Parts: sequence; structure tokens; C-alpha cells
Amino acid sequence: MKTIFLFLFIFSIANLAQTDALIVLNKDEASTWIINPKTSDVLAKINVGNGPHEGAVSPDGKIAVVCNYGANRIGGDRLSVISIINRKLIKTIDISPYTWPHGINFLEDGKHVLVTSESKGKLLKINIESAEIVTVFDIEMDLHMVELSSNDKFAFTTSIRHGKLTRVDLKNSEIISVNTGSGTEAIGVHPTKDEVWVGNNQENQISIVNAETMIVIGNVECGLQPIRLTFTVDGKYVLVSNILSGDLAVIDSEKREVVKRISLGGFVLREEDWKGKTDEELQPYVQEIENEGARPIGVIVGPDNKFAYVANNGLDHIAVIDLSIWEIVKRIPTGKGPDGMAFSRIRE
Repeated sequence: MKTIFLFLFIFSIANLAQTDALIVLNKDEASTWIINPKTSDVLAKINVGNGPHEGAVSPDGKIAVVCNYGANRIGGDRLSVISIINRKLIKTIDISPYTWPHGINFLEDGKHVLVTSESKGKLLKINIESAEIVTVFDIEMDLHMVELSSNDKFAFTTSIRHGKLTRVDLKNSEIISVNTGSGTEAIGVHPTKDEVWVGNNQENQISIVNAETMIVIGNVECGLQPIRLTFTVDGKYVLVSNILSGDLAVIDSEKREVVKRISLGGFVLREEDWKGKTDEELQPYVQEIENEGARPIGVIVGPDNKFAYVANNGLDHIAVIDLSIWEIVKRIPTGKGPDGMAFSRIRE
């Protein structure tokens, strides 16, 4: 009998109740929505600053921090801190004079975030509790996105204008940059390998960089303007949202080749429509995409590695993709112009 009770106790501990939430930033209406990813119910609509582009969730899933980039690059010097449990804005952090905050990531301690100031070329370490800028790393180039190595040893940032990936040693402040292609923006750190993958918007490809040597070790032709990318939890696949071809490219990370393309709705360009075409030849199609296409931007994978979520900026919804069949299984309506997303899991 004791064995049975012990088994039931262990089983109950291993299956603690958990609450999941999808955090969606609607940049065209200055709002952040908290959505139940299972039911698609909108749990809260929270007003934030203008142009919320990217957001991050604390390791315990309880706090979200949103970068208010500004509208048309005007203003934009605030972070919005949101309680996911209470579903409300709890504070606003002034980071002036560091404007155009864009990329953001939580450190493992759950108390600090790293934020890029695109206008000033700085990477900021900010204490969320005290609302203080703790450290300023001077990169001296426009910074867009930021990702972290698994042990918080390195931060990796991308520069669109300079076409570079930069590695910042967070302990000794050593900074190393490498050329990665025109319009370097999207970024993802491989969960099990010393690899950083970045998207080059003008070259329509992904560059793979060795995280230790900072040498480009491969390239993958992808789609038109690969604006965001993420890895599946197991690292087997890379999911790339191509904003101007209107699809999600699925890349086998070992083979380094596209194995599937998922159309995200609206007007979509097939690979044979854009491959090998000049910018001038593509212009009429690009205009059609901008008018009637999905314009996918943000892409994330849930912690269970079962579903991917793609923010379709042009159609105002999130496409939910079942990773076991690589198909869209539902679409969740959002506010106007969804862009960045984050996933919260709170264990109770």
C-alpha cells in the first residue's frame, strides 16, 4: 500500500498544474494581448507604449517585459513590465537616452533583461525590480535582435545596416563581430550546438556561425526576407518566417536544407515565383504581398515542442502549426499588426 501511495505522490508532483499563455505584441495598436493558446481565448488586452516590437518572459513565466520601439522611430524609450498572473501593467521603465529598444531577453536570474538600443548602438543590462540600467555594452552599430547562450555567458546581437553578428562576453565585456550578410536581422542560438543562425534580409539566406570561433561555417538559401527564426526545442529544425514570400521555411538543421514550406495565407509567392528573379522583377509581387499577404514576422515554439506560433502581421492572426504534421491547425485572431511574441508557462 505504501508503494502505491508513494507512486501516486511522485506522479502528482511530476504533473503539477500549469498555466500557459501566449504573449502577443500588436505593434500597430500599441497593445499586448495575453492569450490562452489552447482555447484561443483573449485573457487580457493591455495598453503599452507605441510600436511594441519584441517581448520576453521571465524564466518562472510570471513577468513579461515589452520593448516600446516607438512609432516611425519617434519616441521609443520605455519598457512595459506586465504581470502575467494579474494580467496588468505593473510598471514602466524609462531607459532614456537609449531610444528604439527592440531586441530583449531575460537572463537566467529572472531579475535582469538585456535590451538593444538600436539608435545608440548599445546593449543594456537592466534590473527589472529596481528599474535601473546596470551595464551598458557599447557595440557602436545599430542593434536589432539579441539572443543568449544557454549559460548566459554570451549575448549575440544582429545589425541590419552593418550586416554583422556580434558576440558580447557578459563577464569581461569582450566584443567580437563578424560579417554575416546584407540586412542581418533574424537570429537563433542552437539549443545543443555551438552555432548561431542568422537571417540576411537582402540576400534571402541564413548564415550559420560557430559561436566559439565566430566564423561563418555555412549558408542556407531560404526565402524572401527571412525576418525571424527559431529552433524547435530539440534543435532538429529551424523555422524561418519569410515576410515577403509569405511562408514558413522548415530547415533540417543537420542537413542544412529546406525540407518544407508552409503557406501562411493570403497572397503567397511559391519558390519558383521568386527564385533567381531580380528585385525589379519581384516588385509587383512584393507589392501584392504587402497588400494582401500574411507578412509573417514573429515565430516561436512552445515548450512541449508540439506547436509553433507564427505572427501574421498582414492578416492580424497567429497561425498555430502542429509540428507532428507540419500543418496549420488553427488561427488565433489578434490586434492590429502582431509582431513579437513570447510564451509563458507558470507551474502551480
